[in-house]
Amino acid sequence: MKEPIRKKWIWWVLGVLVLFNAPWFLPEGSIEPFILGVPYWVLLVVILSVALAAFLHWACMTQWNIVEDAEEAARAAAATGQVSAQYQPEQGPAQGPAQGSGQDTAQGTDARRKGGE
Repeated sequence: MKEPIRKKWIWWVLGVLVLFNAPWFLPEGSIEPFILGVPYWVLLVVILSVALAAFLHWACMTQWNIVEDAEEAARAAAATGQVSAQYQPEQGPAQGPAQGSGQDTAQGTDARRKGGE
């Protein structure tokens, strides 16, 4: 399982982006030059905020593998040839009688596998 918490460079980049997202390092009271009618530090904060959001999105999408327990159980069962009652990959989580469409769950599953309703 990929965990970004174990990659130190991700934490360094995240720390730098968060640290510089507040304009504490700029001279006090400096508002000029104005760019598009706003002080330059506003644009700097907006750019760094977008960079932070983009970095977090990238980290979550490429560096983090979030796998549910049911999916892990299904993969383990598939590897051993067993059928998992909790998760059926071709149609999602198994539905109980209260969540189903009124049909018996086993009959509905058999019908879907055969190409029926």
